[in-house]
Amino acid sequence: MPEPPGFAPPPETCQAAAVRFGLGLRVSPPLLEEMRQRAGARMARTVLSTETADPVQDTMRLNVQVEPTGRVVGAYCG
Repeated sequence: MPEPPGFAPPPETCQAAAVRFGLGLRVSPPLLEEMRQRAGARMARTVLSTETADPVQDTMRLNVQVEPTGRVVGAYCG
C-alpha cells in the first residue's frame, strides 16, 4: 500500500512575490492584513518608499512600500 502524500511545510520566511496583487492599490488595514496573510508573514507594516531599509531585519516581516498618497508601490520581506 503506498504511503499517503506528504504535505509541504509552510514557508519559514515571508514571500513578498505573493503580494503583487496589491501594487497600485491604496493601502488600508484590510489590504495590509490580506497582504500579510498571502505572504505568510508574521507581521506587516507600511514604510514610505523614500525611507531607507530598517537595519533590524526580520525574515517574517512584510514591509509594504507606499507613496505619501498611500498608494502601494512595492513590498519586501525583512
